[in-house]
Amino acid sequence: MDPSMIDVRIDSRSASFENPTGERGAGGTAAGGRKGAAWRVIRPGECVALADVSGSGTIRHIWMTSDAW
Repeated sequence: MDPSMIDVRIDSRSASFENPTGERGAGGTAAGGRKGAAWRVIRPGECVALADVSGSGTIRHIWMTSDAW
């Protein structure tokens, strides 16, 4: 399989704190089109929804960072 091939049957979406539903075109809107609220600090013991989507799908990528040593 050619890794440069784009499968047009896949509807790719990105859910983030800016766009928790993964709505098309809704990411990067917090700061006039720039990534103004793409992250947030989650405190110990705090519970947050990382994505709130309906229907079936496949998670293909998760990106998290930590400042813990």
